[in-house]
Amino acid sequence: MIAPESVPGIYTAIARYGIDWWCYLFHDNRDLALKLLDAILDYELCRIDSFADTKITPVSYSSDPIATNNSLLWSEGFITDIILPRTKKIVDKWKSYGYYHILYFEGAKLPILDKIIPIWDVDAIDPVEPEAGITVKEVRERYPDITICQPVDSEKLLMFGTEEEVVKASKKAIEDSEGIGIIIGASSEIHPKMPYKNALAMYEAAHSYDLSTLYR
Repeated sequence: MIAPESVPGIYTAIARYGIDWWCYLFHDNRDLALKLLDAILDYELCRIDSFADTKITPVSYSSDPIATNNSLLWSEGFITDIILPRTKKIVDKWKSYGYYHILYFEGAKLPILDKIIPIWDVDAIDPVEPEAGITVKEVRERYPDITICQPVDSEKLLMFGTEEEVVKASKKAIEDSEGIGIIIGASSEIHPKMPYKNALAMYEAAHSYDLSTLYR
């Protein structure tokens, strides 16, 4: 997907300084750590004001490091108190310009999504990762109005599976979404070491799927 992306603060902080040094800073000098996050946030809000024009694209995107495949990356309190309030300012700023907004949280994120999807004005969740124990069917049942993005496993299936297995998984994702509000793609990157035929099989399965078969 190509869309203007915002990283509200914590991603930028750990990318610049490393997660260890960031955690040391937060532990030793919380006020300074929060000032850093707020400075990054202020810059991003200003950038959105300068950029935001839906004539270029109607879709925006924000990302935060929330979870691993097995658990939350931070304590739930840290996510709720430190990360999410800043992310919400980014989401609200994009939405104020009329954008559809994609919320990018990797990993086992359902405990956090359950808190925010009912009250945040987001349009899509990216990615929905089988390798993190999250299924399209489960997400559709929990959040019937949300668009589901990138549900095809890139860690094992696209890397090591057969084309037939990729096609089957891609079609199943469409069917489990009830044929609405789904964007088929890899749960992470399509990179040079990935068999290109598997990537093509995924996209071709989506493009050729006859949605009318779901409503007969």
